[in-house]
Amino acid sequence: MARRALVIGSETYGLRGCNADAELIRELLAARGFEVTLRTDADASRAGILAGFEALIADTRCDDAALVYYSGHGGRVVRPDWQARKAAGLPVHYQFLVPFDMAQSAENDFRGLLAEELTALQWRLTDKFRSAGKVPNVTLILDCCHAGYQARDLTLKAKGIGGAFPLRGIAQHLQTLHAATHSSDSDTNPYAVRIAACEPEQSAFERESEPGRYRGVLTESLAGVLRDLGTRKLSWATIMHLVRRRVLALIPEQRPEVEGPASRIPFTVEEHRNFGALPVSFHDGRSVIQAAPLLGVSLGDRFRLDSAEEPCTLGMAVVCAIEQDEAILDVTLDSAAAALPSAVYAIPVETSAGKRRVAVAVPEPSGAALRELIAQSPRLTVDSADPVFATIRAEDKGLAVHDTVGARARIVAEPDDAAGRRRTLQLIELLAAAQRLRELASGEEPFALVNPLQVTLAVGRAGMRQEQPLHGAHLTAGERVFLVLRNCSEGEVYIWVFDIGVSGRIALVTNQAPSGIRLGPRATPEDTRSIWGSEGAPLQWPADVGAGPADMPRLETFVIIVADRRQDLGALITPPGYRRSTERSPLDIVLEEVESGRREVPGEMADGDAALRYCVTRVEFFLTS
Repeated sequence: MARRALVIGSETYGLRGCNADAELIRELLAARGFEVTLRTDADASRAGILAGFEALIADTRCDDAALVYYSGHGGRVVRPDWQARKAAGLPVHYQFLVPFDMAQSAENDFRGLLAEELTALQWRLTDKFRSAGKVPNVTLILDCCHAGYQARDLTLKAKGIGGAFPLRGIAQHLQTLHAATHSSDSDTNPYAVRIAACEPEQSAFERESEPGRYRGVLTESLAGVLRDLGTRKLSWATIMHLVRRRVLALIPEQRPEVEGPASRIPFTVEEHRNFGALPVSFHDGRSVIQAAPLLGVSLGDRFRLDSAEEPCTLGMAVVCAIEQDEAILDVTLDSAAAALPSAVYAIPVETSAGKRRVAVAVPEPSGAALRELIAQSPRLTVDSADPVFATIRAEDKGLAVHDTVGARARIVAEPDDAAGRRRTLQLIELLAAAQRLRELASGEEPFALVNPLQVTLAVGRAGMRQEQPLHGAHLTAGERVFLVLRNCSEGEVYIWVFDIGVSGRIALVTNQAPSGIRLGPRATPEDTRSIWGSEGAPLQWPADVGAGPADMPRLETFVIIVADRRQDLGALITPPGYRRSTERSPLDIVLEEVESGRREVPGEMADGDAALRYCVTRVEFFLTS
């Protein structure tokens, strides 16, 4: 069995890290036994990329592993006939990769690589395995984006562009592809693992990770996690959870995703049966989970122990100690289990949130006192390989907190005394809770729900509502915002809208119905809800944050949870000690961990034993002065 990879770096239109990305991935794959074809600069032209794909398809055998990696710009442009296509329920954008020779596009020679072409090539690769009766071992990694918008950090560069390059011939080019594209009506190939740097409407970014060296944030984070894990076997789903945490800690507006058979061990067809399952190792007669700090495993976390060889539960385990990078398990076996077999997975049942890294730039002895307080926090740490989540600095004769891009979280510094240090840590805890909610993913089985929601964001300008993109709009304080939610499914659903304000405070916007606002089935009078009614709600800067400079906008997020039945999500506004069942979804855990705060946009006036099925969608915009 061979491992083959096509690695592409298309460093165009102002990007500076694509070649370095490609070289980093080439080194990582070569160390894992891959035969790598590297295409950068002129070799990453449209013809060069297609030739690389054709060679990979031709050379791949039915027992091989095949991987394609791309770092560069991604394009997403509205089609001229978008209104008719929207009415017909069809995609309204052209989406494409940007090869090195994109600027040479002509009327009859479009040099972009359309999503339809990429999909067809991927299908040809997976079909080659399937025709031989084998499970396709195919991975696609795209470090690019589909829609660009301005970043707050001036060291960041969006890896997506719209009309800044020639689009001549794109429609004609697409027409010639229809006969050749795969017959499947699915946009996603279910036989290949696909890693995307961000959600469809978001941007992916590169950054100056060291002076003079630029890297894609996804590539840098993915390579770091894979290197830290070494030979440990975890699923793509678990690995991407770790990658997502690193990326979101650096750039809250970029959310990497994994599609397809995400339960696979990387570059194999071996699968973990359970999402988030962690392998249990045996060391000095003890059961342990290795790389505990990396995986966010903490003291007191509870796990169900499942056999890796057959579908059965063996018992329960609690983390009773953390020694270096190993979590020591206190195991309680079920009566039917005599001992643990050699292959066991730990399935999270009750875990604390992964700790966020805090940097302390404060002179002693105050710095030592702050580090001691952080060591006592269940959410914060100073000892981690993760990016810095917040920094405490000595400023204005007190203590000031700065976020990941250097923005000061509050106008007034806390006094550098015992009470001020405690309030400083409380502020960082609040910011960590907001980030935890911002990272909340849609439910996995048995909690999964297909997203039925159509979301519209608009602002009132010149007496009219102007629709805005759901990710990356720049809105001004004082503008009135409208959020319209429409149920497009055949059944009723329930919705909750949470606002994570620029201050980091969390509020339930739909507070008149903490158990969920009902939306009726589509095409009924109750299928749509306009949050804040016909007047909208004014955006405002909180008094303790204050309007920053025009070139330092701040991120605000609406987190919209959709579920199949009513459920009390009042844990956001309920005191600690609110009781929940022992079998909890990731949503339940997050709701217990986050903290509530006053709304920065006004709220509206005014259970059963089955698993709550839910999904999550986000609306993100930047508030400017």
